[in-house]
Amino acid sequence: MTVTTSTQGYLEGPYLEGPYLTTLAQGAAGWQATFVIEDDRALGQQASFNIIDYPLPYAHQARLVIAAGPAAGMQASITVAGANKAEAMQALVEIVDFLEAAGQQASVQIAGYLAAKGFEVRLDKYPTGVCPGEGGYLEGGYLLEPYLTPLFCTRPGMQVDIIVGEESPYGLQSKTTIVDKLRAYGQQALLRIDALRPAGMQADVVRLTSYAMQSLATIYNTTNLRILCAFPSRGLTSSNWTSNSTLAGDFSVQNLDSDVVEQVWRSNNTLVGVRVTTDTGLPQGVFLDTAAILNHNLTKSATITMIGSNDPTFAVIGIAIPLEARLTNIFYIAPDLPAAGYRYWRFDIDDPTNPETFLEIGTVVFGASEIFQGECFVDEIEFELKDFADTVRTEGFTNVANSRTQKRRLRLDFRSLVFQNRNFTIMREMFQRERTVQKCLWIPTPSATLQDVTARFAVFGKLSVIPTEKHNNKGPNFDYVTFTADVDESL
Repeated sequence: MTVTTSTQGYLEGPYLEGPYLTTLAQGAAGWQATFVIEDDRALGQQASFNIIDYPLPYAHQARLVIAAGPAAGMQASITVAGANKAEAMQALVEIVDFLEAAGQQASVQIAGYLAAKGFEVRLDKYPTGVCPGEGGYLEGGYLLEPYLTPLFCTRPGMQVDIIVGEESPYGLQSKTTIVDKLRAYGQQALLRIDALRPAGMQADVVRLTSYAMQSLATIYNTTNLRILCAFPSRGLTSSNWTSNSTLAGDFSVQNLDSDVVEQVWRSNNTLVGVRVTTDTGLPQGVFLDTAAILNHNLTKSATITMIGSNDPTFAVIGIAIPLEARLTNIFYIAPDLPAAGYRYWRFDIDDPTNPETFLEIGTVVFGASEIFQGECFVDEIEFELKDFADTVRTEGFTNVANSRTQKRRLRLDFRSLVFQNRNFTIMREMFQRERTVQKCLWIPTPSATLQDVTARFAVFGKLSVIPTEKHNNKGPNFDYVTFTADVDESL
């Protein structure tokens, strides 16, 4: 055994110039004792180490190890007795096998001294590290905190195991939250779908169903040219009209759908309480802004009401529109764009002063018109009443003629319509769709309040020829179109 001496005590030499706690020892006896318990189970064991004759015991080390077998109720006591100054003591109590450790206790104490310095005890089975926000040893303020106590924090390993043990896992959600820790270490999360087909899946389920659909987009007005070519009044079948009074013969109520206005419907010798009804077949209904009753025999004193409903019995009436009676043709222009559509429409007619014994109507059309905005035809309108008659020529005398009918003809000049605008699109689509074979209702001067103004140039006819377009082309976005539309009722 070797003993070294020194005249300086702890904290009396230069600060941190030599190895910590090694050069200041007065008497250091480097001895070692090993106690080994070979029994499988050790109970109530006690070990006592005492240094009796040395006033300053330094660098004392004791190690108690249970190498194998379960240890229960074990106690170790390390005591320095009767010394004037005990410093730099260290005790390491280590549990090697954590699975078989129970009831361990270690008591390390220095008895009878007012100041114990350089003392540290650690009993844990978790990994440790410097606490967040804390400095290491000698990095903080000197002696401001309990000595060596706040310098370590445990970092237990966390583990989360979420298992869905079903065949159809849907809507899986995992939330892992650390609430109180500033820094988390060693975290692990295991998400597992323990199913027959664990696959990320997304599905869009679409059911295709056919629905009748109609759309109308327009900037509405009651003054510009409007053209009605689509007639939902004719329904989806060939027998959409019904009447409570129809004369036998070639006077079927289905004649109201004919382009030939001379092919008429007649009531059965009834002048009042007459009703004609059409089923448009459109679930969304008809948004009616234009209507016409053509080639009729009603008098100016007739009472006519146009009724719209979504109930075939008209138990619930959606709208009732009184029509102004006038000779030959009756027109209706909606003062505002309709906000609701109706599938069933009925005309209630009373004309008790009619000199004839029946009521007669040639054609009924209604629907949503194509309406010009801004641009329009020039103010010079060509209008003609074409007369048709059977004539017998005589030699040297005036011929004998029998007047048959009179038809209208209309010519409108359009100048410098912008090619990209909606107005020219309306005309071009009509040139390609209706062409010269389908009649349209042309109303150049509509009015919501004055029927005579509406009827002044109104024509239910066909284009006599597809117009020749004259383009003033100044570039891709500056194309101005001029043409003349000729509409004839006799075609």
